[in-house]
Amino acid sequence: MTITTPKHRATLWIIANLALLTFIPSSALYYTRMLNAGAYPVDADSISIPILEVAVSVLVLLVPLNVICWLLLRRYPGRVPIRLSTEGTGGAARLVAAFGLALACLSALAAISVLFTGEIEAAPVLLLWPYVALAMRAAFLTSVKGTVQDARRVADICGG
Repeated sequence: MTITTPKHRATLWIIANLALLTFIPSSALYYTRMLNAGAYPVDADSISIPILEVAVSVLVLLVPLNVICWLLLRRYPGRVPIRLSTEGTGGAARLVAAFGLALACLSALAAISVLFTGEIEAAPVLLLWPYVALAMRAAFLTSVKGTVQDARRVADICGG
């Protein structure tokens, strides 16, 4: 069974936004669990400040995430396998692909780390990010390769 990107660009865009927005409830669950375990004083607003900081950070990060989604998914190819090579692409496309691969690896390592430290609330959120990063990478590489192949076909037809 091959893991592929979603059929429609909007689906991947929504998954990416939800993967970021779910950090807010997961942090609320984490801080509530820590409060119940006695890590914070009960009578103060000790957990509301960190939860609010996470919420504001996530809302600020939504802007660059959506800009990146718009830039990478403009020529969305549809359903493609997420395992793609950078062969036949330029340096800028390889840099974007390397960044997507690094983000996927880092988020997978973060999810594993969170599972081992016992902060299980963030694990499902972090496990979404490798798929999002690899799917965006695959969609971008496929659209770039398609553009390069189209340019070569036009050059061949025109005799150039």
